Amino acid sequence: MNACWKAICLALVLLLTLENSRNGLSIAQAQSEIVSVVIQNDNPPFTFQDKQDKPNGFAIDLMNALSKQAGFPIEYTSQNADYIIPGVVARLYDVAISCLLSDENTKKQVDFSAPYFATGLVIVVQKDDKLLHRIEDLTPEVVVSVVQDSAAARYIHTYTQVKEVEVTTLAASYEQVIASEVTAAISPEINALEYIKTHPQANLKIVGQLLTYEECGIAVNKDEPQLLAKLNESLAQIKTDGTYAKIYQQWFGDRPQVDKSAVAKTPTVSAQPQTTPSPTPTPNGQLVNSPPLTTTRPITGNLTENLAGVYYLTSKTIPEDGSSTYQIVTLTPDNLWLSTETIQNRTPITGSNPLHTEQGMWQANAADQMKAMVLTFYNLSKTDTNTGGNIGIMRKDYQMTVQTDGSVSGSYTLKLYGLNDALLHPAASATEPQTIEFTGQRIQVGQ
Repeated sequence: MNACWKAICLALVLLLTLENSRNGLSIAQAQSEIVSVVIQNDNPPFTFQDKQDKPNGFAIDLMNALSKQAGFPIEYTSQNADYIIPGVVARLYDVAISCLLSDENTKKQVDFSAPYFATGLVIVVQKDDKLLHRIEDLTPEVVVSVVQDSAAARYIHTYTQVKEVEVTTLAASYEQVIASEVTAAISPEINALEYIKTHPQANLKIVGQLLTYEECGIAVNKDEPQLLAKLNESLAQIKTDGTYAKIYQQWFGDRPQVDKSAVAKTPTVSAQPQTTPSPTPTPNGQLVNSPPLTTTRPITGNLTENLAGVYYLTSKTIPEDGSSTYQIVTLTPDNLWLSTETIQNRTPITGSNPLHTEQGMWQANAADQMKAMVLTFYNLSKTDTNTGGNIGIMRKDYQMTVQTDGSVSGSYTLKLYGLNDALLHPAASATEPQTIEFTGQRIQVGQ
């Protein structure tokens, strides 16, 4: 039974320091001025868990300094990257920090502090490479490695004529350079620096200027202008008194603090590159490219692309105590449905208390309509004879309509089942089906 349970148990997510804002109070006010800070799970050197399982990194030291300067206590919650901005939008956190890029799409959802770090894409080559020094050297004869659907891939598609090899992880991209399967990797600078630091035997280096320029800021809910102003004031102060410089030097050493002048001039040539497999070494050591392969990335229809994104759903049913129930739902272009379980009354959840992630599949029935079937597995008491076993299934059948302004409405039918110990078939429903209506808003377009 344990093996079966492990096989079907869904992933857990770390959720969310919340507050009850029914009376219009800010999160910080409702929590006696404690500011809840959400950080990315694993994004070194900005945010990561140290050996004592405590938050650490450049962004953590910076936020601690801002907290001291501003005079408010803070509380950290670690979260998956996909849920950070939606969590700030939905007022689940006061602020978010982890080197979040303040691009135009994200600025529509949250406000950002003044930038505290600037970075961009870079070219990574072998240390003894003598041919590739700058962006102008990315000629059609060069083969580079990029991560699928990343900023690096989009940059290559738009501005260069190089041949590209697409991989699924940055580590795989660097490894192709190490193995001489490609000439270079296009990568976010900070990831490249971290990899080079932790893999000295890889003998890699960064060449040339930044290919792009991106600023990192602290994300704040748009309804918290006073908190944003306080953060900006404190950031300016620690830059003036030298605190910022000390923190920066500790984490980045002699790396210069860059501005837009450090970015290479964008190439004027624009051509769609030819995707190629990894070059194959010949006996004399030269690289030979095999014929192009068909891309393996899934092709999705317009309906799923148009409806994919992150949604904030609130139940229409308000209990007598006036509390609310809500979920954050992510719909991927490949029809995967991921949502937090329903939370009541925005109950504070701190530290590493986990909640189930509900998972299912969805499909678009029309340009603005979708259906989904979502299952969650959970433990039952062995003495619960009504459910036919010690594993339960919660099934939700969703119907949802999306308006042109991103607002949503719909309902789901909730059923609870038990499985027998042999896991052969569902037993009778443990409870009467319930229908829950909800409204909501799309807070992020696409995945």
